[in-house]
Amino acid sequence: MAIKKSDLYASLWASCDELRGGMDASQYKDDVLFMLFIKYISDKCANSIDFAPSVGDSVILRLTEGDPAFFGYLLNTPAVARKKASLGQGDAVVHIRAAALGGIEVLVPPDGEEQTAVATVLSDMDAELADLSARLAKTRAIKQGMMQELLTGRTRLLDLEATTA
Repeated sequence: MAIKKSDLYASLWASCDELRGGMDASQYKDDVLFMLFIKYISDKCANSIDFAPSVGDSVILRLTEGDPAFFGYLLNTPAVARKKASLGQGDAVVHIRAAALGGIEVLVPPDGEEQTAVATVLSDMDAELADLSARLAKTRAIKQGMMQELLTGRTRLLDLEATTA
């Protein structure tokens, strides 16, 4: 079933209105125009190796092969972050040319399955670290509560020597 262009526009506009929520349309249009601009640039330069559109502190790369999660981890390792920082220009806002970014060499497992396995292990480790951090926060809260009870005198410790005598 073919959809009419007017129906598509109406549906897209309704979706945008729903996403906008209570935001004033005059403010929302700036966000939409920016996203459309990035999409336009990305489409126009899709086949260019020397271009990577950036949004804020992110760079949008089009992977033709490989595991995206693996490359996400790889490109944020301390060694690669140091290389990226050394290529940056500017003080308040650091700019890195796409050609310079493309010149960073990294070791990559050639097998996509191995990349996926590495990304899975790293993701599992991130989840474990998040669990441990939550457990540490809970333990610190319990300790804080115990300190409050003991230091305010609401809870008293028993003298074990006096009770056994």
